[in-house]
Amino acid sequence: MALPIAGSLEGLLPLPSEPVGDIHWAGTETATDHPGYIEGAIESGVRVAHEVARALSVIAG
Repeated sequence: MALPIAGSLEGLLPLPSEPVGDIHWAGTETATDHPGYIEGAIESGVRVAHEVARALSVIAG
């Protein structure tokens, strides 16, 4: 059985980010291109902003 090096995030990122009901997940850990970095946090924030805008436009429809 292979164990990761302590503190390693290898194979753990990105975390799932599919919305659950009205909850939209954001954070560097959910970024597809740069998880764990500031670029990933920005990418995630932009993704979630678009998700929420789409969700709200469907509600306002």
